[in-house]
Amino acid sequence: MPRHDTLSPPRASVMIAVMTMPTTFTAACIQNSATPDVGHNIARCLDLVRAAATAGARFIALPEYFSGLHTEGPRIVPVAFAEGDHPVLPAFAAAARDLGASRRATTRSTCSMSIWARRA
Repeated sequence: MPRHDTLSPPRASVMIAVMTMPTTFTAACIQNSATPDVGHNIARCLDLVRAAATAGARFIALPEYFSGLHTEGPRIVPVAFAEGDHPVLPAFAAAARDLGASRRATTRSTCSMSIWARRA
């Protein structure tokens, strides 16, 4: 049975699940409350990634649209960038290097998602 520990800073959370297997593997699934402020969202998620890594997570996943959402009337709209201009990619590439992780990021004009695997 998995054990769940939750770190809950305001408006964001990190869930860490530990499964009992031949060796222990710790994963973190980060869920933020994205705002239109992309810089704020990136900084917040980088803090959460660092907290998860410090807590021992070797696999860290962020959701699509974590870098920004805004509203247009009743619609919720993701913040969009051309892939080459997306500020998430260089910010998280640098953090992956600093944390000794490999980073796989997928981006589309309206979404970005990063999956990290920290080296043992």
